[in-house]
Amino acid sequence: MSDFIKFELNNWNQVHYTNGKLRALLGMGATPSVNGADIHYSLVVLDEHNNEIHQEDIPTLEQACSEINRRYLGQWELKNSEEKKSGSGCGSCVAH
Repeated sequence: MSDFIKFELNNWNQVHYTNGKLRALLGMGATPSVNGADIHYSLVVLDEHNNEIHQEDIPTLEQACSEINRRYLGQWELKNSEEKKSGSGCGSCVAH
C-alpha cells in the first residue's frame, strides 16, 4: 500500500489518481525557445486504452500538483505507479 496521500513535488511522477477505467496523472513537456526550452506540466486523463480524454498544460509543477489534487483528491483513489502488483509473470507488471 502506498504511503502517498496526494500529488506532491517529491512524488508527482510516481502516482496517479484512478476512477474505474480512468487515470489522471501529471506529465512534463518542453517547448523550444530562444533560451533553450520552456518546461511545462500537463494534467492528463487517460482511458483504459491509454487514449487521452483530457489534457491541460500548467506552467509550474506546484500549480499542476495543486490543480490535480483540487480536482481528484478525495474523489478518486491515489495509486503509486511504481508499486508492484501481487502475483508474478508478465501480467503483474505495473505497466499493465
